[in-house]
Amino acid sequence: MENSYSEFKDFVKRVIVPAQKEMKEMAHNGKADFYFEYDKQYAPGKRKAGEPDNLVFKIINTYSLSSQMQGGLELKKRQVNDLLRGSYILMDEKMATEISNLITIENHLPVLEKISQLVEFFAKPDCNVIHKGKYVYSTIKNLVKDMSQTSILFLEEV
Repeated sequence: MENSYSEFKDFVKRVIVPAQKEMKEMAHNGKADFYFEYDKQYAPGKRKAGEPDNLVFKIINTYSLSSQMQGGLELKKRQVNDLLRGSYILMDEKMATEISNLITIENHLPVLEKISQLVEFFAKPDCNVIHKGKYVYSTIKNLVKDMSQTSILFLEEV
């Protein structure tokens, strides 16, 4: 690997950050028992830019939380599915299941907030949305996509 990347920043961008993102996502979805964080260390008095002297990795164990989170995540997914299939939105089962499967620990609350806002919007007399299920489906998919891209950008800035 030493000769594969001419610049340290390329190594970070192409190896460390993607691995970190994947491990963190897997850990938060209950598919891994750990993830890692890292810190660049520079010699005293050295400018904190460019190639560091050391990388220090911190392994975060999620084993004790992963089973609890997975159970909680399944409950959150069912909750979202029930809301989408309920009388206010009437989303068809296939779309509701697809949206429910996108739910993570991180996006659960923002998705619930958005559903609540949409239900309030639909209750207004001047609301002219005919296909509420499809409207909510595209809105929630976009929200989850935007949240996913935001977290990718955040990780890339590290």
